[in-house]
Amino acid sequence: MTKKTAVFFIIMAFIAVTITACGDNNSDGQTDGSEKISVGGKEYIFTHFGEQDLTEFDIDFTKREFRRLENAYEDFKNNPATGDVLPYHNFPVETEIETGQVFVIDYTDKNGSVSRKYYRSDGNFWNDYPIAQEFILE
Repeated sequence: MTKKTAVFFIIMAFIAVTITACGDNNSDGQTDGSEKISVGGKEYIFTHFGEQDLTEFDIDFTKREFRRLENAYEDFKNNPATGDVLPYHNFPVETEIETGQVFVIDYTDKNGSVSRKYYRSDGNFWNDYPIAQEFILE
């Protein structure tokens, strides 16, 4: 992990989280699972986990949006990891994260371009924090 990535994780631990939901919400503010996204040539139902405003920090991104793909872990558990990790406390809904889940995170940069990253929760830790690790689509 690069020094810049480590600093990014430390900064993200202090972000005030704004959760915005889309679709038909249930009592905990998440969608009813009716929205779909295509990943790796397959369609998955996803749960919207919120957005984080990154404009207060001197980084390249203005926001990031989190989605959890439902029933996707088996499809991606063997994909190679990039080495990038995201501690659970950086997610808008940390208490909802469990081992065996897959996440799509869209990062919007200052020019409005969106970069998509894929993470999975394998039950691993980084500096004593539970983490999701980025993986490569094959």
